[in-house]
Amino acid sequence: MKKILTLKTFSLLLVLTLIMSAVLCACGGTEVPGGGTESKESQKQDTQSESSASETEKETEPGEESETSYRPDPASSISLIQGQKTYFKVVYPQSYTYNFETSLVESFQAEFEKRLGAAIESKTDKREASETAKEIVIGRANRPLTAKLCEDLEKAGGYRYGIYVEGNTVAVCGTNLYTTYLGLCELFDAHIYQDASGKTNLILENDLRLISDEVMPYPDVEQAAATGTKLAFYLAETVIEVPSVAPNVGGKIRMFATLQGGGTDGTYIYCIMCNNESGVYPYVMIYKFDAVTYKQVQVSDPIYMGHANDLTYDPVNNRLIISDCTSDTDWCGLYFVDRDSLTLIDTQLTAFHQCALEYLPDRNGYVYGNGDGTEYTVNVTDAEFNSSRTFVFPQRDGLIDQGLTTDGRFIFAPMYNKTGPTQYVHIAELDRDVDYGVFPLYNVPDHPDEPEFMYVLNGELYMGFNGDGDLVGRIVFVPEGWFSADDES
Repeated sequence: MKKILTLKTFSLLLVLTLIMSAVLCACGGTEVPGGGTESKESQKQDTQSESSASETEKETEPGEESETSYRPDPASSISLIQGQKTYFKVVYPQSYTYNFETSLVESFQAEFEKRLGAAIESKTDKREASETAKEIVIGRANRPLTAKLCEDLEKAGGYRYGIYVEGNTVAVCGTNLYTTYLGLCELFDAHIYQDASGKTNLILENDLRLISDEVMPYPDVEQAAATGTKLAFYLAETVIEVPSVAPNVGGKIRMFATLQGGGTDGTYIYCIMCNNESGVYPYVMIYKFDAVTYKQVQVSDPIYMGHANDLTYDPVNNRLIISDCTSDTDWCGLYFVDRDSLTLIDTQLTAFHQCALEYLPDRNGYVYGNGDGTEYTVNVTDAEFNSSRTFVFPQRDGLIDQGLTTDGRFIFAPMYNKTGPTQYVHIAELDRDVDYGVFPLYNVPDHPDEPEFMYVLNGELYMGFNGDGDLVGRIVFVPEGWFSADDES
């Protein structure tokens, strides 16, 4: 029965192996980098033996000289480099059509050649593998070993990556694209050694079964800032197309065709369509969609509300809270809507300006945002909207702030760039006065082109867009350059 190792377990076994190697070195021949053992004659000399033992202990110290101090047993492992070349090919899903997906494959190939000195070809999974094929399978490609890996990842739950080895197949896959990238990083960082000839090689133990501990579903912005890693957002797919309607309201036909605020309660997705009449938004209609099937399940009657720039869900009171964002309320108005009936139940003014908001479930409070064109102010409040912390950072010229969301650590605020074509997302920390600046948002169509709101659902980021055709799309947040080889191209 093959064991499935977590990353922590695998690391522990590696350390135990190193310790046992050090003990055996004191009793017999000592393997040296590049192959071979010390002669028996040298072992008989006490001073040389002590020196050799000391050097061996130093070589096998965890975290030091990892490429030369340990390598898997050739009899129970596979080496990806033979001579000066590799006979393996990279296989990736035929569904990888977006630039951020294909660039991961291309970047991996470049990094492979940079680190191992051998070029490696790639192909899609359109055809099944032959019996003699040697493959590094990336992502959810059509291969039996990948199917088993994905099944075990699903059983483990959360966001993880895994590396499985069987025969001449190496499968590397994660819960999403970013965690798949982390699996490829693990392949490079933990499995490159010097082989018996002293050449750098990527060596993997046969029947390796490695499932990582839980990881973040997208990059740690603080860590990326510290290492200078460039990050970017990409519109990956459209999940909802919000319809436009023109009902009779008070004896007048009104066209509800402008998407503004939106958000989720974890079960449903809410999108607010406004009636635009001479730049004023007196009425809105709220659409409710199933968060799994994305099918429309309910729509409200027209509600006199205002601009309705952002929306959040308060589970304690089972209500939607919407930021008015108009001069009528001095940019302080809140509207409360019953989550089930989608009817207006109350209004309130905050003591500060706001145009974006998000409920904080871990503290039963809120975070608000508001920009005046020069500065962007964040207010963190309690359940009664009393501000407990205020954080101000510069607002970028030419960018108009929209709604916001948070994952409990980072604040994500889409910014509309009127001049286009690139849109942006502003990121700051929720509980520290740290501003990471703006990050590009790519793959946004010409119409619609205005990002309006964001929300986080099951670790994935989503964004609503307004324009000629209003939509909600899944957003991918990944490194703009995947591996170090990208910096040299």
